[in-house]
Amino acid sequence: LRELAESIRSLYFTGQSSLMFNNPGFLGGFAALMIPIDVALYAEAKGLPRKCLQLAALALMCIAMYGSHSRAAEVSLIVSIPVALIPSMRKLGKEAKAMLLPAVIATVLCIAAVGAMASAVRAKNGTQEASGPSAKAERVFKLDKAQLERGMLFFTSGEDTLVCSVDRKKLVEYLSKDTDEKAFVECIGFMDYAGNTLDTQYSRFDNNRVDLHLEGVAPADPRFDMITVATEGRMVYFCFGYDGPAQFAMTEDGFRSFIQGEKLEDSIPQPKVTGLERFYSFGTGRGYIWIQSLPVMAECLLIGKGCGNFAFNFVQNEMVGLLNTNGSTKYVIDRPHNWYIQSFVSNGLPYVLCMLALFVFVLLRFIAMACGKTLESFDAGLFGACLGFMITGIINDSCVTVNPVFWMLFGVAVIRTAGVTFRKKAQNAV
Repeated sequence: LRELAESIRSLYFTGQSSLMFNNPGFLGGFAALMIPIDVALYAEAKGLPRKCLQLAALALMCIAMYGSHSRAAEVSLIVSIPVALIPSMRKLGKEAKAMLLPAVIATVLCIAAVGAMASAVRAKNGTQEASGPSAKAERVFKLDKAQLERGMLFFTSGEDTLVCSVDRKKLVEYLSKDTDEKAFVECIGFMDYAGNTLDTQYSRFDNNRVDLHLEGVAPADPRFDMITVATEGRMVYFCFGYDGPAQFAMTEDGFRSFIQGEKLEDSIPQPKVTGLERFYSFGTGRGYIWIQSLPVMAECLLIGKGCGNFAFNFVQNEMVGLLNTNGSTKYVIDRPHNWYIQSFVSNGLPYVLCMLALFVFVLLRFIAMACGKTLESFDAGLFGACLGFMITGIINDSCVTVNPVFWMLFGVAVIRTAGVTFRKKAQNAV
């Protein structure tokens, strides 16, 4: 059992609960789905044994949600729990409030205990957080643009552009000798965009959070001296102050972009959408993915790309966006972290419109039932659960561990709300 636990352990979510959902966000989505139903059932439960059983289920789900640190789930519950309590508050009044008080107290105490334990775990093991532009670095050369043209690199930040080139004659000479790998940095030359040659100086880049320590050179110019360039033979590391370096290779034809999978390219992938960079950091980098997904969505107005094909259609290895949102270029964007965009790209716009039409239908029926005072507690819990999950879907992807449960409950909600309409029509006909 210990070996099994170690094999499924994720170092990326230390101090966060994910249970068997693999990702704390998926656990948060499941909690947002189940807690409103638990609240509604607890409020309507008759007898002490049933009350205790529902209270235990509610407390456990709240603990799991808190341990996941899913902010989307917490926000969704602010909306869904009041919705789930509408019938109970209407029927039972002060008695319902008195019955909910023990649940609130017990849940708060349990959450506080879990929070204390999670803090102890994080203090002991550390927590992997979304990186973004490295706040750990004293100075960052914040990239606005990176280009590779004619074997030369152009790095732009604001109005300043650093041009890097390879001394090809010296590179050939070093390759013919038994030259130290770090000495290859002498084959790199620096200029500003005006063509002025820049001298070099010794530089060192240290980032203890990701255990990255490199020695190399930097341009002897206050505009660019925060950039450290180090080499391991032909491999070149450019450290701009982010958590990870950008990797390139030196060849007899100049620089080549080192793409994941050890593939060399003569250009750097560029973003397809520009001008919205200020929104990149939204949702721990989700803004970057959503914005760069727009061109893919434009190709799916009728037919989608198929399930699981998002990664093959998204622009990968776009260096500037990855560094500014994740702090590293070592990321493959395999999903959009948004259920609606994921559905759009996978199945096309018609699918999303049909899905939203069903959501609107249930919403309108729920409002009609609530206004007509025919809303039952279980129906309110169902709607609160579905509403909460729809909210978390803005941040979370569709996953096989949670979404089937949602669609099952949503199907029950459709049948029950539609059934009220059909029963009324049948009664009127009689």
